[in-house]
This record gives sequence, C-alpha cells and structure tokens, in this order.
Amino acid sequence: MTLEFFKEAYALRCDYEIPWLNKVVGFEKYRDKKVLEVGCGAGFDAYNILKSGGIYTGIDITPENIRRTKRHLSFYNFEPAIIEADAEKLPFIEGSFDRKKQTERRTKAFD
Repeated sequence: MTLEFFKEAYALRCDYEIPWLNKVVGFEKYRDKKVLEVGCGAGFDAYNILKSGGIYTGIDITPENIRRTKRHLSFYNFEPAIIEADAEKLPFIEGSFDRKKQTERRTKAFD
C-alpha cells in the first residue's frame, strides 16, 4: 500500500462515504488529549486525531488492520501505539485515556 493509495481512499471516504464525519466528530477536540480508538481499521481517524494534536493509541483485534494502520501513519511520520487487543478485554488501567472513540463498528456477539 502506497501513500497515494491511502490518500485516494481517504478522499473517497470523506467525500462520498461519510462526508459528515469530520463535522460531527470534531477531531480538534482531541488536541492534547490521550485518545483510545477501539477498532483502528486503516488508520483514517487515527490520522485525523494525530493531525489535530491528539495523543493516540489504537487497538484492533485484526492483525492486518494493525499493519495497515502502522503503514498508513508511517507516511506522515506518526508512530503511535497501535496494539492488537480485544475490545472486551482492554489491556489498560482504567483512567489511562481522556477520550475513547469507536466509529462505524458493526459487531455481533454470540453467547
């Protein structure tokens, strides 16, 4: 995956898929905040949080998403903590983050 790939995917995501996201989420509110994102996907929201001055940590249960996010953010010289973890068993002490973020997750749990 190249920088051009991520730029094109980001533009499509913002322009067509969810043009409201930046306005609704207000990434600027993350400035100087410790942010945990549950489900980092390809790192598009991670990019927005970091670009806005947030202190980002991302988790995802999928190893490919971890690799993809790290690759994406490396193009911008961002090196945040991105960890393979289960959202139901967070490996952090309570109160470690100022904000927690989860967007567009379509999950279904079975007993």
